[in-house]
Amino acid sequence: MNAQSQELVDNEREVSIEKPGTDLALVGAIAKAELDQQITTARAYPRSIKKFINECRDMACLNEEVAAEMFYVLPRGGKKIEGPSVRMAEVVQSAWGNCQSGARVVEEGKDFITAQGVFFDLERNVRVTMEVRRRITDKDGKRFNADMIGVTSSAACSIALRNAIFRGIPKGFYNSVYEEARKVARGNLKSLVTNRTEALDWLAKRGVPNATVLSALGVKGVEDIGLDELEQLRGMVGAIKDGETIETVFAPKEVSAPQSKPATTEPKAKPKKDKEPAAKTTPEPEISVDQATVITDHLHEEGIAVAAFCAHYKIENVEALAAAKFKDALLWIQAQSEGT
Repeated sequence: MNAQSQELVDNEREVSIEKPGTDLALVGAIAKAELDQQITTARAYPRSIKKFINECRDMACLNEEVAAEMFYVLPRGGKKIEGPSVRMAEVVQSAWGNCQSGARVVEEGKDFITAQGVFFDLERNVRVTMEVRRRITDKDGKRFNADMIGVTSSAACSIALRNAIFRGIPKGFYNSVYEEARKVARGNLKSLVTNRTEALDWLAKRGVPNATVLSALGVKGVEDIGLDELEQLRGMVGAIKDGETIETVFAPKEVSAPQSKPATTEPKAKPKKDKEPAAKTTPEPEISVDQATVITDHLHEEGIAVAAFCAHYKIENVEALAAAKFKDALLWIQAQSEGT
């Protein structure tokens, strides 16, 4: 091998040794250049607060259905926890412009998962990070299955992202739009019956009976749900769509009232206690509200009627399914889907 050939070989070796480091530096340089370009572009086309408010109003108050997605309501101890929803956060971010956002799960422990939401205002060079924890165990301390952990993780990411966006964009700029959207969502007397029926049907398909909804709203009958109650009802639906569990929205205190009725008939039922001790002392536990939600969602995804499912298991509603049959129910849904 002559001297020239040996020099070429040595040069190739040097290039191959330096290549990994060069690639990392190149990737870093490209990322920095892209970010710098985004910031430069954002500052070259600054946002207009007036235009932002107008665009928010146009999107959030487009119609009653869209406006109903803009807020959530969680009843707690006779009071209401309420605020702008994930859908409202999407509208606000879109109109705000010159920004980036994202969310991911940063930790999965034994009992909780932690999701992190990030909002970056390119024009102001402001970065906000918010974290949300969600339990991944049921009331008995049993860890959720992989499917439920995935659902909980997605919900936590949505809520963390919402919190980051609303912490990064001043509330004073969008609050008037939020309040206006709530008024639009109330509708009027002409649309009251239609909107009320749609909300109740939506909840019923997910295993929430009318009695539970009426108890949470503090009214005696469906006809007692007026415009004020409709706003709260739509807020509950919005909370579930945001990622809150049905069990969280409809707290146990608001569902337990009907259980007090047997106490009044207990003296008359005393002679029967000796005949049926097993039925009263060892009742078969039912599935949790979260498990009922999973089953209901699977049924809708596969196009299987809830009535057909209930008829198969001889139950009145999905929530009445025995806890021991939860896995069997998922396999049955899968079998029905494959069969069709």
